[in-house]
Amino acid sequence: MFRRNHNAKIIKQKQTYSTEEICNLLKIHAQTVGTWYKSSLKRIDNKQPYLVFGQDLIDFIKVKNNKRKRKSEANEMFCFKCQKPRKSKDNIACIKIYDCKVNLIGNCEICNTKINKVISPQKIDEYKKIFRIQVIHDKNLLECGNTCTNTNTTTNPN
Repeated sequence: MFRRNHNAKIIKQKQTYSTEEICNLLKIHAQTVGTWYKSSLKRIDNKQPYLVFGQDLIDFIKVKNNKRKRKSEANEMFCFKCQKPRKSKDNIACIKIYDCKVNLIGNCEICNTKINKVISPQKIDEYKKIFRIQVIHDKNLLECGNTCTNTNTTTNPN
């Protein structure tokens, strides 16, 4: 499975890791780790098997993951085709709530493809002032705390 972001929380900072251990832990290929060594992942020394301090691996992965993040303004969402933050066409958005997260979904004003933004449930009212909300999809809110939407999912028997 191709993965761009890796979970740095599963790495112990005071432990050393060999190339094989890094591969098994992060479920990546040995060539990927070799590429990381060439780019900037620090090894303890140049003797094989290569060893890496856990803290150095954590720092490397955090920097690598943060390079991919794109900041957007409050009135922008991320366009999957343009790979940039873009404004929604006609400032229209749908809200989809699931697993204690909220997705704003719209269409890019440039290429008309799907755009997306993940926000916290507490900020729904703030974004309702920014966008013209079309539909609110409400699922799995019963386990969420502090949501500002109605969590009653029962239907009227009439």
